Amino acid sequence: MIITVLAVSALSQCVCEDMSLCSPLKTPMAKTEVVAFAPREDAWKGYNLSSLTTIMKFGTVDTEVVCEAHKVGVRVVLNTDFDNTQLGNETYLAAFIEDTRKTVKENGYDGYNFDIEHDTTGSAQLTSLVERTAAALRADNPIAQISFDTTISANNPGGYDYVALNKTLDFYIPMGYDMCWGSHTAEANSPMSGLLSGLEKYDQLGLLSKVVLGLPWYGYAFPCSSPSPSGGCHTDQTFSGAWSHTFDGAVQLEQNATTPGAYTPAKDARFFSYTQGGQLYQMYYDDAVTLAPKYELVKSKNLRGTAFWYAGCATTGTPQGVAMWRAIEGIKQV
Repeated sequence: MIITVLAVSALSQCVCEDMSLCSPLKTPMAKTEVVAFAPREDAWKGYNLSSLTTIMKFGTVDTEVVCEAHKVGVRVVLNTDFDNTQLGNETYLAAFIEDTRKTVKENGYDGYNFDIEHDTTGSAQLTSLVERTAAALRADNPIAQISFDTTISANNPGGYDYVALNKTLDFYIPMGYDMCWGSHTAEANSPMSGLLSGLEKYDQLGLLSKVVLGLPWYGYAFPCSSPSPSGGCHTDQTFSGAWSHTFDGAVQLEQNATTPGAYTPAKDARFFSYTQGGQLYQMYYDDAVTLAPKYELVKSKNLRGTAFWYAGCATTGTPQGVAMWRAIEGIKQV
C-alpha cells in the first residue's frame, strides 16, 4: 500500500527516516474507525498498529509515534488539556487555538481530539471553540480529523449541543465506560444495557453514523465492606478512580483470586474476588470475551467504529493480551 501525505508540517523537526512521514496523511479517513487512546509515553510500542486507524495522543509530543503510525497508514491525533472555565475568555481561546494549530502542524499530527469532560456553562461557546479550532487546522490540512469525546448518553449533559457540533466533527466518541462510577455495589464498568440505552439517544438525534463507541480495557476493584451471601460485594467507601486497574493488572490479580473468575449473566464483565493486605476486593473488568458482543454491536448498529481507553492497558506479552488485540481485528475498514 502506498501512503501519501500532505506536505504541511515543519520537516526541519522530522525524526523519521523517510521525511514524508512527518507530514499528515493525505489518504481518506477510514470508513470504520478503530481508535486507540494513548495517554502513556512509549506505550504505543506494544500496539498492533495494523489493527488501528487512529491514535489519540495525550501528553507530550511524540514524533516517533507519528513516523511509525504514518508508515502503516494510521493517523495520529493530538489531545491536550483545555480549561473549560475559560470559554468566555477570548484571549485564552485565541491562544489555545493558535497553540493547537502550531503543535499539530509542526509535528505532523493529523487532527485534534476534544476531551472536555466537565460541565460547561454555554453550549454555544463550546460549539464556537470547536468550529474555530477545526477551521484553523483545516486551513493547514483540509482533511484534518476533528473528534469530540462525550458521555455514553446524549442527554445534553455538560452543555453540549450535539446537533450543532455534528456539522464540524468527523465523529463523536461516546465513552461507554465508568458506568459504575459512584456505585457502592461491585458491578460492570461497561454494561451492555447501558450501551444500548446510550446509543438509543444518539439514534434519536440521527447521529449513530458519527458514533465511534468508546470501550474499556481496564476495570475496577471494589473494596468490600460487607460481602453478601450470594457472593456480591458492598462497599461503604466513596468510589475512587484509584480503584482502577489496567487489563494486564486485572489479569495478574486474578492469578491470586480467592474465587474463580466468572462472567456476569449478561457476559458484559468478568469478575473475581481477591484479598490484599487483609482487605477483600471484588474486581470487575472487560476482556476479549466480554468485548466481543460489544464489538458486534458496533457492526450491527452500523456505527462509525470503536475506540478503547487505553491501548497501553493490554500488552502482547500474555495470551490474554494477545486475545484483546485479536478481538479488534476485522473491525477496521479503510
